[in-house]
Amino acid sequence: MVWGTDLNALTAEDGWAFFSSMLNDQMRKYTAKLAPNKDKRRKIWITREAIAKHKKKQQTWK
Repeated sequence: MVWGTDLNALTAEDGWAFFSSMLNDQMRKYTAKLAPNKDKRRKIWITREAIAKHKKKQQTWK
């Protein structure tokens, strides 16, 4: 097996670095196509939810 020796020359980290960078690129392309501002909206929604929860807690403790 020729490619086995070539594969052994690469460390697991090299392989993972290549794979993860490839995956990240794909994900970035996919999410950009899917919804350009989805991430921003999600962050805003999460913060709104947190604020609402916090206010509710304050009311119950008074």
